[in-house]
Amino acid sequence: MDVLSTQLQEVEQARIRDREEMAKKQAETDAKLDLVLSQIQQI
Repeated sequence: MDVLSTQLQEVEQARIRDREEMAKKQAETDAKLDLVLSQIQQI
């Protein structure tokens, strides 16, 4: 039972890390998109 509990915790932690990484990448993408859009509006 302890092994199963440990595996479940590891999976949950990996999921949290993945979610944080995705949020970080999304924020970077949003920032790049904002930059491009602001440059287009200046033209």
